[in-house]
Amino acid sequence: MKRLLLILILTLSFQSWTKADDISDFEIEGMSIGDSLLDYFNEDLIKEEMNSSTVFIYKDNKFIDIGVGSTNAYPLKKNLEVYGDVGITLKPNDKKYKIYAIDGRLMCNLKVCLSQKKEIKSELISFFGKNATYSDLNSSHDYDKTGNSLTYMTTFKFKSHKSVVRVIAVDWSDEITNNFQWNDNLKVEIISSELLDFLQIGLYD
Repeated sequence: MKRLLLILILTLSFQSWTKADDISDFEIEGMSIGDSLLDYFNEDLIKEEMNSSTVFIYKDNKFIDIGVGSTNAYPLKKNLEVYGDVGITLKPNDKKYKIYAIDGRLMCNLKVCLSQKKEIKSELISFFGKNATYSDLNSSHDYDKTGNSLTYMTTFKFKSHKSVVRVIAVDWSDEITNNFQWNDNLKVEIISSELLDFLQIGLYD
């Protein structure tokens, strides 16, 4: 089956696709859950990024988040067609560099982020149809202990597998933006069931 490209395009609409039954049928910037990152990048560059100061390492060194971008600031440089940058989740000691989660992110002010999120949500509801259910959750961001940073999240769960697709708008507080230069953004992400289990996110009964 031809893999499907899960993207945000300028018109905020999706191509007419056949419904997919496997999470690996979806791509963000040409990459999919279950792929080897070696299919896209040289191993030395992957290791360079994994040892950079910008990575996020999960508890007990089980997983690691690394970045892909379109500028020379990224060891993993790729011509990104839609997103400003892409996040990839791997296992640090996996020599096959299997992808366990992938997300695409766009920077935007909160008003624009929420407007785009609403349209993407509507498109995905139509696209997934009866193959998925969805839920909304607006809450404070875990990273900001002051509670002043907020997330607006829609999660899609599937009947045929236990991975998820999420669309998230993040509203960082002025303090976080001033201290870390983190800006409001919109993210589309695909998370494998294995990573969900590790995170103990009880999205499935």
